[in-house]
Amino acid sequence: KKIICFSPHPDDTSISAGAALSFLAQNNSVISCCGTTGHRAFIPDTNREQRIAIREEEATNEAKHIDALAHFLRLPLYDRGSVCGDDDIDIVMKYFLEQQPDIVFLPHTGDAHPT
Repeated sequence: KKIICFSPHPDDTSISAGAALSFLAQNNSVISCCGTTGHRAFIPDTNREQRIAIREEEATNEAKHIDALAHFLRLPLYDRGSVCGDDDIDIVMKYFLEQQPDIVFLPHTGDAHPT
């Protein structure tokens, strides 16, 4: 089965479901899909592009530890002050239609993340 863990930020997959996904990856295809890039993260002496590259590298390495692939949507919502727009919805819908996952892990609706 294809399993996607949709995470708001680059480190959320392992924090929220790392053990379960590592177990499931033994017999399934697991993807860690990160909605945002983490460009707002505090990383001294870096610009936006460098922060994105650093956070995506972290998420890619994290995914390898649980035998998963890493995908990045780079949703533009943070560029609008954490406001989800139609373009964000379109990006997510297109991604899920292309991927056709059998199982999806999502953040709890009570999570403070705007995604």
